[in-house]
Amino acid sequence: MNAPEKLPLVTSFSLNTWSARQLAQVEQALSRWVACPTVAPAPAGLGDAMRYAVLDGGKRLRPLLVMAACEAVNGNTEAALRLGLRGGVDSCVLAGAR
Repeated sequence: MNAPEKLPLVTSFSLNTWSARQLAQVEQALSRWVACPTVAPAPAGLGDAMRYAVLDGGKRLRPLLVMAACEAVNGNTEAALRLGLRGGVDSCVLAGAR
């Protein structure tokens, strides 16, 4: 049995820098995935309510945690971003469907 491969130590890590970079990706993806009212109009006020619910600042922790896990295992960033955002977007769609 071989000894486990030693991973290089990270000598410098800034959570603020990492978070800002990841949040920029999250914001871009949210803007892309939540339909613009002029491109894909939703029924009377529903689109505005969905955009407000999704684009409000409260939907950011889950994507950051999923992105961190993805990065830790060298995963697919785009897939992780979709997965991380899905919970917030799905809950808004479901709330609008009630």
